[in-house]
Amino acid sequence: MNILTNKAITVATLFIVMAFSSILRAQTEKNVAPNVKFVNASHNFGIITEEGGEVYHQFVFTNEGNSPLVITRVTTDCGCTTTNYTRTAVEAGGKGFINVVYDPMGRPGAFVKNIQVYTNVAVQPFKLQITGNVTTRGGVEGSQYVDTLGSLQISSNFLAFPAVSSERSQVVRFSVFNTSNKTVQVALRGDEKLVSLSQKEVTLEGKQPANVMITTSFDPNKVKPSVYLSKLELMLKEDGQKTLYKEVTIKLPVVPDFSKVKSKAYPRADLTTYYDLGKVIGSDPVVGYFEINNQGEGSLELLDVYCPNAAIAFRIPQKKAEKGKMLRVEYRIDTVLMQRLNESFDENVDLILNDPRAPYRRVKIRLSL
Repeated sequence: MNILTNKAITVATLFIVMAFSSILRAQTEKNVAPNVKFVNASHNFGIITEEGGEVYHQFVFTNEGNSPLVITRVTTDCGCTTTNYTRTAVEAGGKGFINVVYDPMGRPGAFVKNIQVYTNVAVQPFKLQITGNVTTRGGVEGSQYVDTLGSLQISSNFLAFPAVSSERSQVVRFSVFNTSNKTVQVALRGDEKLVSLSQKEVTLEGKQPANVMITTSFDPNKVKPSVYLSKLELMLKEDGQKTLYKEVTIKLPVVPDFSKVKSKAYPRADLTTYYDLGKVIGSDPVVGYFEINNQGEGSLELLDVYCPNAAIAFRIPQKKAEKGKMLRVEYRIDTVLMQRLNESFDENVDLILNDPRAPYRRVKIRLSL
């Protein structure tokens, strides 16, 4: 009986030792593993100008583990965001970096871009985020003019405002330049339901420039959140000649006024903002979709979808998504129309959402013939 008891004690002791050894081994492995800690995991560029070019931020991290840390790859959700990072192993206690560059050209309005960092740490990827608001490119005195009307040069034939609401107006500067030596008169007219002009008539002496400020101005009871297109009409009268006319397109994305929202249970839209569909084979339409995930607390609502290209059409089966659910935006691209125009499809799709963090989002879709 004593022999059996001793054997039982020996077996029990062996199990305890093995279990304790496993715990020690796991703890040791944990202690020697690399561990990433970023100084900040997000950066807000604030308001940046489109004509100012690329903006840059460096995310710095420390390896707080006890073994070398290796970054295996870094991905972004948009071709507008590029990265560079520490390529060599970061020793314990050492520091590394992720450099992020954002290109605002052709992307007015608020933006939210996500960066995923993959390493040899078990828990991955680490997520970084950049945000900001791109003000539209406006002509300034001395800038390059892109179009003409008689002897008049104009700074742009398409003015895209950043996101606006009834609580905050936006201003775009439109420039003209008289290339002749004679005096000319320019009359301007905009849609008074959406914008106001600092000047409606301008007299220009020879070789004289002028700036016209275009300010958003609308009644929120009549103008609901959506993407609006309007025209800026130019009329040029030169000495002894007939009046010349030209139209400049204005795009105005109107977002909700969140200052009046009392609930703090906001929705939060998460989506991929770049799709390269490759090359078209045959003449069948290209059909697909992209999804918007609601990672917030409140109900997410898609208020408008807009793209200027006539070759694409949209269908939204459901415009609302509760917490943890998704909205789907289905699209159909007419490749026959693309081929008739001999054009590739490379367009931004504008989205108006009730996400106060970023109510105006853009999805790039690219397709080649």
